[in-house]
Amino acid sequence: MNEQEEKYELAQWLAGELSAEELAAFERKPEYKTYAQIATYSAQLEAPEMDADALYASIKQQVQKEPKIRFLEKYKVLLVAASLVLFLGIGLLIQANHLEEQVAEVGQFKKFELPDQSEVVLNAGSTIMYKKWGWSNNRQLELEGEAYFKVQKGQKFTVSTSAGTVQVLGTQFNVKVRNGRFETTCFEGRVRVQSGKNECVITKGQSVIVARNQFMPLTHAMNDPQWVHHEVGFHQEHLNNVLQELARQYPIQFKCKTALSDKLFSGTLPTNDLPTAMRILASTYHFTYQMNPDKSLIVISLEK
Repeated sequence: MNEQEEKYELAQWLAGELSAEELAAFERKPEYKTYAQIATYSAQLEAPEMDADALYASIKQQVQKEPKIRFLEKYKVLLVAASLVLFLGIGLLIQANHLEEQVAEVGQFKKFELPDQSEVVLNAGSTIMYKKWGWSNNRQLELEGEAYFKVQKGQKFTVSTSAGTVQVLGTQFNVKVRNGRFETTCFEGRVRVQSGKNECVITKGQSVIVARNQFMPLTHAMNDPQWVHHEVGFHQEHLNNVLQELARQYPIQFKCKTALSDKLFSGTLPTNDLPTAMRILASTYHFTYQMNPDKSLIVISLEK
């Protein structure tokens, strides 16, 4: 079958003129799935009102009234229609699969709204990706790092991470995933947290930490995350992870001359006052440190 014949067959399919046998053969073609997707997305396109059945009936009536018009005229009309559908459909297919990306660089927050006016604040060193197309019926996004959400009521809202998922309808919550540690905190409403085959539901004033497939429930009295107020809280966190979080909040690098302590850290550090944050850690872990003049490098040594 040459290119022109293929286009005519496509036009017949779009017009619903294929016989049952021809339709079955057409649906077995490798490219049928793509044609079907294009037809589906094209059906969602908002365009000026047009009665396609009436238009086709008019063309068919003219052909019947004027038998001298060759079959080629109908073929041209269908070919133009098929080409238009393909052109618009491909554009819709690209648009439907386009991912929006929001990034918060090191030492910065980023606040933005989703298509339904739900609010998101990204913590430093974090990324969110989502599709605008059909958002109201598919409120799903992917998160790397940490973000605070104020979700408008509507369809199910899903946050997917490498360590698990969080699902809500309308609420306020914080999600953090760093180094395989998955933390969710609820400030309003109810939140379902799932990791692997396990899941739990938390409500206002509750948090859950998932690490090594273990769920650790906690309580809190906060109205929103500490980090939006330039503080970062830790609960039984390894020192290496604490230093990594500080490196996201400040444009710095750490160099450790000796092995870090295995002692876990629980507490709060400022994210807008590096000297104070370092003094807290130094007194807790009994190490000394040197900071270069531009505060871009900190060298840590254990006290003898």
